[in-house]
Formats: sequence, C-alpha cells, structure tokens
Amino acid sequence: MVLKFPTENEGVEVCIARPGVIANPSTWSRALVANLFRIVGFFGRSLPNIQRSELAAAVLNQVMDGFEKEALLNADLVRIGQRELKFSSMPYRC
Repeated sequence: MVLKFPTENEGVEVCIARPGVIANPSTWSRALVANLFRIVGFFGRSLPNIQRSELAAAVLNQVMDGFEKEALLNADLVRIGQRELKFSSMPYRC
C-alpha cells in the first residue's frame, strides 16, 4: 500500500526502512541488551541490529540525497549510516 501511494499522488516518493533491533545504549539496561545482541551474534546466528545514530544518519541521508531503493534493509541502513557518521566527523576544509 505504501509503495503504491506515489503512483496515485504526483511528486511523492516513498522508501521503506526495515531496521533490525535498534540499539540505544543510553542507559545501563539498554546497553546491557545491546551488548547481549552483539554476544549472541558473535556466537550464533547474527541478529540484525543498528545503532540509533546510524539509523538517524541513514534516514536523513536518504531524505536529503534521494532514495537508493524502495526498501532499505538493516544492512543497507548500517552501511549508509556508518558512511554518513564517518563523513560528518571529518574536519571541514575551505
């Protein structure tokens, strides 16, 4: 239904973000859960997860620069988010 919306409404674009577990280590309990997912992923089947900062950077990038594809999976969001966070931490040069 969401992907059909732009065909019915001119000038509208949509993108579906499909993140995995959103890790937010802002409190000790959330940090514990985030680390638990990392440990489980290390020893067994990896659970798709993304940091809140990576997700925010990826979504903002896609809104500003255009959508790569109709549905962004967790791996896409992590890749884009990490790239944008790395880019934003580079010193500005004139």
